Amino acid sequence: MDGWKLHIDILLDVLSVAELKTMSQMVKTCRTLHREGGKALLRSTDVELHTRLQIMSFLLFMHADTPGRFSSLRALRLQPRGSLPGPMEWDGTLLVGFFLELAGRCSGLKSLLIEGGYTHTDEWLSEELARAVSKLRSLTDLTLSLIHDIFWNPLRTAMLSHLLRADLTIPAPVPMPPTQVAIDLTHILEGSRDTLECITLMGSSRHKIVTRGGLVYPRLKTLDLHGAWIPTTADYITSFPALKSLMVSDYRISRLSDEVYASVRGENKRYQRARGSWPYMHCFLGNTQHLYLLGLSCHVHQVYLNNITEDVSAAMLRAVLDDVRPVDLELTSYANSNFLNSQWMEALCAPRSPRMTVLKIKIMLLSLTEEDSLEHAMVAIRAAVASLSLLGLRLYIERAGFTAETKGPGMYANIMDLEAIAQGFKDASPSLRSVLVELDCRSDRPYSMAWRGLAMTAADYWVPTEDPDRVPLAHEHDPPQPLASISPAMPNPLSPLVMALGPLSADLSRNYKPRPPVASHRYCSCDMSRY
Repeated sequence: MDGWKLHIDILLDVLSVAELKTMSQMVKTCRTLHREGGKALLRSTDVELHTRLQIMSFLLFMHADTPGRFSSLRALRLQPRGSLPGPMEWDGTLLVGFFLELAGRCSGLKSLLIEGGYTHTDEWLSEELARAVSKLRSLTDLTLSLIHDIFWNPLRTAMLSHLLRADLTIPAPVPMPPTQVAIDLTHILEGSRDTLECITLMGSSRHKIVTRGGLVYPRLKTLDLHGAWIPTTADYITSFPALKSLMVSDYRISRLSDEVYASVRGENKRYQRARGSWPYMHCFLGNTQHLYLLGLSCHVHQVYLNNITEDVSAAMLRAVLDDVRPVDLELTSYANSNFLNSQWMEALCAPRSPRMTVLKIKIMLLSLTEEDSLEHAMVAIRAAVASLSLLGLRLYIERAGFTAETKGPGMYANIMDLEAIAQGFKDASPSLRSVLVELDCRSDRPYSMAWRGLAMTAADYWVPTEDPDRVPLAHEHDPPQPLASISPAMPNPLSPLVMALGPLSADLSRNYKPRPPVASHRYCSCDMSRY
């Protein structure tokens, strides 16, 4: 090795592109590579530990070069794989000591994920592990999955790190309470209120997410909430003044009475008329009912309305679209009857400022009746497109409630001419520059698609809405792709299809072969004692 006269940085560049097995062999060739390669591995790899054996292997690896490796660890994931036999105290005791040593050595650990299996121990040990984690000062990303209160409380009140992103999943209380337990969103991570940019919070069916106010998170831009939720717009505006993206998942909200809808929306509207709202929001994702209750008076650039059923009336749709005036709108519909309702389509197509330029519709076919009305729904959508000055249109149709084999070969979804449909939309609206029609319900082919547009400018209309100030979610680690996915609400398997549209020619249905997305991180869950 000495005869090569290669600078260590060159050797580390070679290591950085090698597979983990190759890296393992290379770092054994000399002491310098063993020392520097171990640090490079920790700086470039998310370490995943699933079993008791992997924990021991990892700790041995770290202590083989304590000063260098403890300061080089960047990302650690503790995720039990299945049910681990035997008592967990052994793991917990080792991990307590490990985190205390990390804190004492001024570790550079940035990202930490802990799943609940590592905290299902006796109360003393669980609290000690939490206190050890709270002493870390370098964390920016924290993910806690199924963490019980006895573990969570010390982190909430005594954490020394100032987080940028947090992803929290809170399990149901034990024993089960007779009424829902409140999770106060504004106090859940108050120690990081001056730095937090993104919070993802998932509660159980026995939790309700509330905002009691009193604290301000001046830099928080993204909220992703899963659980029972009644929006008090005033609290969100005052506590999160920089909010740009709001995502909500609570399907129970559709059970509210008309009186509750009117009362909550009216109160939120009155506050904004008197005190004002956000200047604008970049993105909203949730049910139409969520957006209706919020009663926003600010423009929202991208709006994703999922789970649209017959409960979403024409009046409700018109109200929310008049409120937020989206430029980029996506609808996921479980009811073709809405498209056949002239008042509903008028609400969708009403003129607004700024005007809608991108429309994406996902149609879920749940029954034979829905499929029988699909052809008429397509005619209605084409008429709507003709009345809008759209630049981009995407239509995705999926048979979700039954298999293709249950339908005869002559049924409409099986004989759709996607090329003709895409061209029909293009002809109906001269302003359209990009049209994508996708079908995932044929019996002869599991997936098919058609594309009509200007290939050179397609990317301009499928990625027109990126906000340079947008903060990625806590679980988003992938680098920007050449073309972004059209929508986070669409199925992930479609992403590589969408990402490849821009540079390809118009005829994709015969030539396109999907390419897997590029991974941004290497994950090491192997026996690290070999390094």
